[in-house]
Formats: sequence, C-alpha cells, structure tokens
Amino acid sequence: MRHTVELLMKNKTTALSRVLGLYTRRGLEIDQLTFNEMENPELSHMSITMKCDPSVLDQMVKLLDKQIDVLQVQKV
Repeated sequence: MRHTVELLMKNKTTALSRVLGLYTRRGLEIDQLTFNEMENPELSHMSITMKCDPSVLDQMVKLLDKQIDVLQVQKV
C-alpha cells in the first residue's frame, strides 16, 4: 500500500540528507519525493511517498519526528 508523509523542516542540506538516510539505511524505496522552500526561506516542506506496511510507516514517522531539524511530521 502507498503511504505519504509530509514534513515541515529547517531548510538545510544536512536536514535533507539525514531524512533520506533514514530511508536508505532501512532499505526502503521512495516512490515519490518533493522538496519545496516555504515563504520563510528558513523552512522547507517535504513530501515522501513509498509502498510499505502500516507498521513500517508508523516506525518512520517516529524516527522522523526525533530528527532535530524536522519540526512537524504528518501522515497523509
């Protein structure tokens, strides 16, 4: 089943790298990724879509929420 997670995060290359690293370290394939700067240039919006079990999605949301540069995580 396809699931989408949306993140509000600090606009840093290290933040993007850390988020993507969580997926690659677990061998998860991202089907779709969007990354947009917000009106406030210090913030970015990221949307990640992937196929996974609901339990994997819940685990990823918890891990993403622990990232220091991630301000908000939401399942869509």
